[in-house]
Amino acid sequence: GIPLQPMQSLQAQGNQGLIIRPCGQGPTLSGRVSYDRTPPLYLQGAICRLRRLGTAQVVAVDTTDSMGNYQFAVPQGGGGDFVLEVSPLSPWGGVNASDALQVARYFGGGITWTPLRIRSGDVNNNFVTNGTDALLISRRLTGLISTFAVADWVIEPAQFTWNGLGSIQLAWVVLCAGDVNGSYQPSNSTSRFG
Repeated sequence: GIPLQPMQSLQAQGNQGLIIRPCGQGPTLSGRVSYDRTPPLYLQGAICRLRRLGTAQVVAVDTTDSMGNYQFAVPQGGGGDFVLEVSPLSPWGGVNASDALQVARYFGGGITWTPLRIRSGDVNNNFVTNGTDALLISRRLTGLISTFAVADWVIEPAQFTWNGLGSIQLAWVVLCAGDVNGSYQPSNSTSRFG
């Protein structure tokens, strides 16, 4: 990754595609990858792959720098629907009994969450965060299961559309599956600003 220059800044939430309009600086996509906490923790050394939605075609790869920055150069006219895949250096973590309780409280209407927290809590990947997810989180914590139906890391925005004709800056936010309270502090992360 390289230091970023100020450009158009966008942050997306939800599972719908994001339509990005170019700002005319050439075909690059850049931004930061952070863990969803306050203050955010920027992921260092995470491998970022820009993949065309619905295919295995990887159009660009970069590794985040010490501040979580990435930058992809996409060929002119290389627009379309994309998914960002992030492979952090840190293992899955941060999930505890408090997260299972939070999922149950969310399902009961006791708390509200951002779309990313909802996706993080939906560990069985059925598009509903409920008591079944709380049970699965508890089962993984006790070693009765070793994985969830979702990947160990969830990301927002999940997908987006880009025409590939201009530079944009887009921040991606990640959480470990099940870490709905955002308590994890991944190794190789920093909260420094700059």
